[in-house]
Amino acid sequence: MNSFLTLLLLVPAAVAAQGDAGRLTWVPNPRTSGSGWVSDPGNHLKPATIATINETIATLERETSAEIGVAVLDSLDGLEPGAAALLLHRRWGVGKAARDNGVLLLWAPALRKIFVSVGYGLEGVIPDARAGRIQDQAIIPHFRRNGFDRGMIEGVAAIASAVSWRLSSAWAMVRACSS
Repeated sequence: MNSFLTLLLLVPAAVAAQGDAGRLTWVPNPRTSGSGWVSDPGNHLKPATIATINETIATLERETSAEIGVAVLDSLDGLEPGAAALLLHRRWGVGKAARDNGVLLLWAPALRKIFVSVGYGLEGVIPDARAGRIQDQAIIPHFRRNGFDRGMIEGVAAIASAVSWRLSSAWAMVRACSS
């Protein structure tokens, strides 16, 4: 009876996972396509914005090893924003595998949705409440004034700042304790 219940629970999860495997395959992985950290197939962001975002993320990666991927998509292939962000986060391998220290910022302009997917290694740094505050305070105010490029720059900067500050504070504590 227990194996039947286990099977009953696992089959829908397996079917759902297989159903997502073919979704969003058209979205280019910016790390393998040589375009930095931003995938914007609809060209919503200005090249200068993408360059600024790439520079911010490259600095964060160099200083902390954490990574941020950015996806700007008109379609989520029927997925909810959270599921789409998690799918791309995993498919692209954002963050170092051993540390799971990646974040994916998803903006779906046509759907008017934003989602931040945080790797397990950074959940203590950016819990859901902090991700929500970043959206509410750094991104959405600019979006409301049609400042989409500025909103994305500020959102990435806020995520990078949270990660950088927390990790540098943790290292300072470790050094102080070992002295």
